[in-house]
Amino acid sequence: MRDRPLHVVVTTTRTDAGSRAIASALADVLEDRGTSSAPIAIPIGTEAPIRGIADVDGADVLVALDAVALENARSANVGLRIALWTGLGDAWLGTVEGADAVLVPHASSIDLAIARGARRSDVEVVGPVGPEGFAPAADRAAVLAELTRGARDIPPEPRVLVVPFTALPGADLSATLTQLALVKEPLLVVFDVEDDVDAAKSIRTVAPRFGLTAALVSDRDYARAVYGVADRVLVRLEGSESAAALASGAPLVIIRPKTSETEAARALSEAGLLAVAKVVPMLAVTLDQALTSEELTRARAAIAALEITRTGARIQAAIEAARQLRLRDLAGLIVIDF
Repeated sequence: MRDRPLHVVVTTTRTDAGSRAIASALADVLEDRGTSSAPIAIPIGTEAPIRGIADVDGADVLVALDAVALENARSANVGLRIALWTGLGDAWLGTVEGADAVLVPHASSIDLAIARGARRSDVEVVGPVGPEGFAPAADRAAVLAELTRGARDIPPEPRVLVVPFTALPGADLSATLTQLALVKEPLLVVFDVEDDVDAAKSIRTVAPRFGLTAALVSDRDYARAVYGVADRVLVRLEGSESAAALASGAPLVIIRPKTSETEAARALSEAGLLAVAKVVPMLAVTLDQALTSEELTRARAAIAALEITRTGARIQAAIEAARQLRLRDLAGLIVIDF
């Protein structure tokens, strides 16, 4: 039994706000559970590193959220290297070789991890890690009232579709907006542009041409509230918006998944978590079905079954299991799994 908490470092080289929010949330979760004496979420090898590799040396556990972070830390003096696969799709753009354990958000991610070099025995399903602050809204009516304040012709009780600008297929933007305008359900489309000023200008210019009932958000606190009332979120499976949506209780919809993600998308669809439009012209029909009361009830039950609030505990348990296995290996014991 150890006499001190583990020193865990959570690191990513990705610069997008979603990935950093996941890294920060994970560090907070591990600290709250008493796992780490000094959990820190830091970039390694970025253009403007906050801290360097020296901050990693001597850590008991390094949790890397991307392949570059794992590779950059290969020479670090750490006890255990964990690869945490944060996206539901093919999010790990590189190899997982060198990781002592690979933690994935869903069973549909197992084959993707194996394709990136993981051994099946090293892969553990722990559930999605939601970025900081994302959760179902405590008062849906209040958020909707604020979102639609001053707007005209808002239907009562509209379905809410959150569309992160990063998830919009750029080459098919007009076709996508046309499809959104064709959805039969009363629909409020909320475009999340984060801090992209050009994206905000583009949406303000283009969206009105399609007769959409739409809103635009950029403030992150407000965006988190809006995700909490979403009925669906348009995503890239590998993007951080997938985890944000599920943590908010909102099921997913995707347009044209990547070839490498076809099987994962199928499994997520069968589980009730994802609606798939195989091509842009099928988006309206896909949403018509995905936004029915029956489908939303099924999807929300599937999200509840993920028990996302327990993800942190499962990660802690997986780290401890990997650590114990490593200690037994170092002691010269051979563990045979029959």
